[in-house]
Formats: sequence, structure tokens, C-alpha cells
Amino acid sequence: MSQSTLIDNSTLVAVTNQTGSTSAVYNVALGTDVSFQSTYSVTSQSAAVVPSASISGNVFTKNDHGLVTGVVGQMTTSNTLPTPLVVLTNYYVIRLTANTFSLASSLANAQAGTPLTLSDAGTGNQTFTPTSASGVYKLQQSCDGVTYFDVSGDTVTISGSGTVLWAISPVTTQYYKLLFTPTSGVINITTLVNLFCRVAPF
Repeated sequence: MSQSTLIDNSTLVAVTNQTGSTSAVYNVALGTDVSFQSTYSVTSQSAAVVPSASISGNVFTKNDHGLVTGVVGQMTTSNTLPTPLVVLTNYYVIRLTANTFSLASSLANAQAGTPLTLSDAGTGNQTFTPTSASGVYKLQQSCDGVTYFDVSGDTVTISGSGTVLWAISPVTTQYYKLLFTPTSGVINITTLVNLFCRVAPF
């Protein structure tokens, strides 16, 4: 029988306002024990109501809109949507400034800064409403640091605030990856890594 002594305690990754897939890798010595404790929360994204008079070209102007690039949502209107926007269709935010944003047709286009081209500003109030946050968070492992496989049973679906603890004892592969893939909304994740060394009892 052996006991473990804490030899490292550090923050592996802090993911803020995450809307695209992200991962972090930790290199662990074989035979040690390691745990990954993640705390996650959802960033509130309020609807942005923009009068048509505040839409110019592809740019929506709304003071302190609070939206971040990649947030997905749908449009509604009090009258007529700008062309070619339609209801019940997902659009993705491109944050330009704290007071301006554009919309893209996909997450990839939003991250590339490629907006939809609007041919008019529509009429009435235009409302962009973000969808609820959700995503998949998983622990993966690798022997070579190149090819990773999911650790069986260590995948969670995030739809709000919470914590998850993954513990490996003893470590049998050298590399571990935490992979987060959002499906909608904005997620924040902070992960604490605890690395233990096995020692023989006195």
C-alpha cells in the first residue's frame, strides 16, 4: 500500500466567454495520481433590441450590447427584418465594439469576421435573442501526445453552472487533454490540476 503527497497544484486553463472549441493538454508522469477539477458557469447574454434606424450597412448599433463573437441566436422584429434575415434561423455574432456588432451565417464565419450582407435595415425594432448555453466537456488521454482518445465515462454535457472532478489513479498514459466543444451560448471554465506523487508508507 502507498500514500500520495501533493506535488503540484495549478490552474490548467481558464476559458472565458468561450464560443468555439478549445482544449488544454497536461503532461503527467506515469505512476503518479492526477485530478482535474473544473468549475463552469454560463455567461448571461441578454437580448439586443436595435431600431432599424441604428442599422447601417451590416452593422447593428446598441450601446453596451454585451454580446461576444460566436454567440448564436435568432432574430425577431416588431415589423420587417433586414433582408436577407429570417425568423427561426440561427445567426452568429461578430463583436465589433462594445456598442456595435454584425451577424454571420455560421460560427466559422463569425470567428473569421465575415458578416452577412444586409441589403436594407428593415423596419421597426430588430431583436437578437441569444440561445441558452450548452456544450460538451470531456477528458481525453494519449500515449504520444498526438492521437487522443476519450476516457470512458468522463464526458459531461454543460447546460448551466456546476463542477466536475476527474481523478486518475494511477496514471497509465502520459498526456491528458480537456476538450470543450460548445453547441450554443457562452461558457466559462476554470480547471484546477492536482498532481500527486505516490510514496511508500513509513
